[in-house]
Amino acid sequence: MVADSPTKAQVISFSRGTCYGTCPVYDFYIFPDDNFVFIGHAHVIKMGAYRGTLEKGTYKSLINLVDNNNFLKLSRIGYFGKSHSKEATFKCGSYKTDHSTVSIGIQLQEAELEVTHNLGCSDFPEEQVIVNMFAKFEQVVVLNGKGLI
Repeated sequence: MVADSPTKAQVISFSRGTCYGTCPVYDFYIFPDDNFVFIGHAHVIKMGAYRGTLEKGTYKSLINLVDNNNFLKLSRIGYFGKSHSKEATFKCGSYKTDHSTVSIGIQLQEAELEVTHNLGCSDFPEEQVIVNMFAKFEQVVVLNGKGLI
């Protein structure tokens, strides 16, 4: 029997978006076999796509990190940034412009979850959890993306 559509890959993504300056813009994908794909878009040392291998167990440790930080609840909110909508479920305590946006995405079989944080958004209850989680992801990217960022 042939499936109607292919099964989606299991992957964790970490992305950093643009700002008004020279913030690095890239996507970093981590797979269960601890391989990664880096795609540099702007203000990085190497533009384009690059593959590599992470330290053994990195994927599993990042899955544990999101599990231990209530990623499912955070993904229900989804976007942590300034909202002009009165109906928005989330608003920043304070907001500064000219910051990039970072995202963590988790795709496990058919489930896709994402948390996005505009770094200018602060003073909200989940702030420390999100900032720490993004810092751990960025540490993986920087340590393993030597010469890319």
